[in-house]
Amino acid sequence: MHPGPDSATSAHLTSSWARLLMHSLWDAGVEHFVVSPGSRSTPFTWALMQLARKPGGPGVQIVLDERSAGFVALGVARGSGKPAALLCTSGSAAANYFPAVVEARAAGLPLLMVTSDRPTELGQCGAPQTLDQLKLYGDQAVGFFELGQAESDLRAWRGLRRMALQAYATSTGPIPGPVQLNVRARKPLEPEPDGPLASFVDSLLGPHPQHLIRTEVSISDAAAEQLAQRLHQAKRGAIVCGPLSPAQAAPLQLLRLVSEASGWPLWYEATSNVESPSGVTRFDTWLRDAAARRELLPDVMLQLGPAPTSGSLLRVLDQVELERHVICPFGYQDPVNRAASVQRADLAPSLERLLTHLAVAPAASAHGQRLMRVEAACQAALVEVLEACDKESQLSEASAFDAVLQNLPEAATLSLGNSLTVREVDWFRRHRLPGRVLSQRGLNGIDGNVSAAVGARLVGGPGPHLLLLGDLSFLHDLGGLGAARNAQAPLVICVINNAGGRIFEMLPLASQVDASALEPWTTPHQADLKQAAGIHGIAYFRANTRSEIKASLDACLGRNAAAVVEVRVADQSSISAQRALWRSASERISAAL
Repeated sequence: MHPGPDSATSAHLTSSWARLLMHSLWDAGVEHFVVSPGSRSTPFTWALMQLARKPGGPGVQIVLDERSAGFVALGVARGSGKPAALLCTSGSAAANYFPAVVEARAAGLPLLMVTSDRPTELGQCGAPQTLDQLKLYGDQAVGFFELGQAESDLRAWRGLRRMALQAYATSTGPIPGPVQLNVRARKPLEPEPDGPLASFVDSLLGPHPQHLIRTEVSISDAAAEQLAQRLHQAKRGAIVCGPLSPAQAAPLQLLRLVSEASGWPLWYEATSNVESPSGVTRFDTWLRDAAARRELLPDVMLQLGPAPTSGSLLRVLDQVELERHVICPFGYQDPVNRAASVQRADLAPSLERLLTHLAVAPAASAHGQRLMRVEAACQAALVEVLEACDKESQLSEASAFDAVLQNLPEAATLSLGNSLTVREVDWFRRHRLPGRVLSQRGLNGIDGNVSAAVGARLVGGPGPHLLLLGDLSFLHDLGGLGAARNAQAPLVICVINNAGGRIFEMLPLASQVDASALEPWTTPHQADLKQAAGIHGIAYFRANTRSEIKASLDACLGRNAAAVVEVRVADQSSISAQRALWRSASERISAAL
């Protein structure tokens, strides 16, 4: 028999309650905790630090800013497929997690938010750092657990343990996403570990119960049979891979087997975590050409994951009658509201089931041969444009992207910023991508890109990690540099500085107004990126040419630390390179068809 909770002092009761919670989350499978310390979270932070000192204990990252901390945890989830746990104090601290919470929900990524709270008697009376934290994230969270505060009833302790394990399971599926655990603490908050409850808590700890672990979810056998039938009946088909993390994406070998069995080519972009020598990667370019659309559009499409980033493809899906079937492990992924079917299921088991209904692949078709000729024509157009850009007096944005990707090792992890960056990688790349590509395409925002890369770096393996983003995205997450300074493996933050938000030069508005009227959208700035890096003691390099990009990356990719590489490009060079690419591609496509 162990002494009961009713024999403990108030401080020992709270300390033991905190130890049980932190240890239970670790038992459930949490390997990384991201903590922004504060007063009300003191017993939980202390318990976690004690746990981290155990052999093989969890990793703990201290991040000053809760907004940045949320994205660090999200980066861990994107890189590993497992939830990290956030821990903060009471009051407005937890509200700063909200941008990361909405991104996690939209991207189907697991996340645990442990929000420390004050006891119920301090609610609604003007007590400092107190607000109603119950279901703080509303419908953006896939789960909420009110853990209460330490009490003497033994049943409460078993319930605390169960809810911690259950929260982990809830965050991982069947609808993966963010889960809030609200836990209260009454003063005194200072730790008092020694006492009668130490052995009692030990007796409650143990392995994660297997019945709480998520099993793989597949499309039904009947759905697989019907889908296989449509694949075989289609005259021209395509398997389109959308933006997914490495853990969400289907294994490449499995994708190739489905492609071979169906006779349908794989269409993919940088964010898809797919790489195939026979794949279709230039579709955003050739879909801009009317003749190519007429000759090459499929009549049936299988979309795996969310819709791709390509604006050309989305316009086609919105305007053209095309039978499209969607399988994605999260959400309802049909932004144009025209899909023939949408099924929420894991890709790997679903494709394995689909394979059992696919017959022998048909022979190569004339359509497939035309498609490959058009792909080659677009590639040749890109080479022509890049050669022209390299002759310009100031570094072109297109050349900068090409140079960065050319000098990135295959073993690296590449994180892509949003807005223009994620599109330019597909428009301007002519080199093979590294094995892992991470992108924040849940809500497509520029929030927390630096912080998310820091989190992904924690679980990214031995290879270097490069974050490629624009200057506005970088400036939007300067707080992430505080987390980056503690990196103990290569983390290169490569900023393409085009003096603002140049994606707005692609809007119809840009052709209707002069440059001064467009200026509020392009948001020019005079920020000194070197000083931003220097505030946190992070190494800084500046590159103005292709050779300087190579030299800077060579200097950074082997350092076990973070570094900022600023690549200064001509302000409007992206839009001019785009227009040149569309013109050249259209001319070459005519000959290829």
